[in-house]
Parts: sequence; C-alpha cells; structure tokens
Amino acid sequence: MLSPSLKQADKWYQKNRRALKPYWGEWVAFTADGVIAHDRDYFVMLAQIDPAITEFIIDRVHEYDFVDPIRFY
Repeated sequence: MLSPSLKQADKWYQKNRRALKPYWGEWVAFTADGVIAHDRDYFVMLAQIDPAITEFIIDRVHEYDFVDPIRFY
C-alpha cells in the first residue's frame, strides 16, 4: 500500500505526465511537488536527489508515451 505522500506523487504524475515530454529517454524522480531529479543515467539521477527527501517515485520516460496511436479510417 502506498503512503499518502506517494499517492500524492502518483496523482501529480497522472495529471502532469504530458509535461514530462522534455525528459524522453531519461529517468525521472518526482514527488507531489514535481520532478526532483532527471538524467539518462540512472545512477547520476539518483545522485541528484536531496537526501532529505525520503519518499519519491522513479520512472523512465519513454518516447512511445507521447505518440498517438495510428488510426485507420
């Protein structure tokens, strides 16, 4: 079960995932307040995270997250 702060971070992601387009191909760490770190290298991204922040979500942003499906009419 997710903690309340992680639930808020997940809600932020659902609402703002289109705003993550500039991070294609990168790992992103975020909280309910937004992106706190990002980089193509997972370990570089981890090193950017403030140690005082203990609850966050990490996800990889893929290009296909932003491609509209092909429609045949």
